[in-house]
Amino acid sequence: MNKFDRRKKIIIKDSLFEITENESSYLMLADLPEMGKKDIDISISDGMITISGERKSRISEKNEFHISNRIKYGKFEKSFYVPEDGNVDKINAKMINGFLSIEISKSKKIPADIKKISIK
Repeated sequence: MNKFDRRKKIIIKDSLFEITENESSYLMLADLPEMGKKDIDISISDGMITISGERKSRISEKNEFHISNRIKYGKFEKSFYVPEDGNVDKINAKMINGFLSIEISKSKKIPADIKKISIK
């Protein structure tokens, strides 16, 4: 089973999320064309990361004629559970040219101490 579980319905179906993992972190990537960092909100609550925002149309409905519109406009929200070893205090997000990347650092695993008990 994937460490991330989808919890919310995708409203903008053209916005795809890809999640990868390496030894030190998880990386979430999202293609959000025509959007900037002011259009996106990222929050963490109860071990869940939520990405939400709104893509506004740049075409005036009164003055512009267009044949096809494949870009979805409007509000969206998508949430994922953060894996148990994800460190919610060490999250970095970048938005460059409509491409969002969120890196969640992994917590260092603390080995369980084995303690010997002497029998008296």
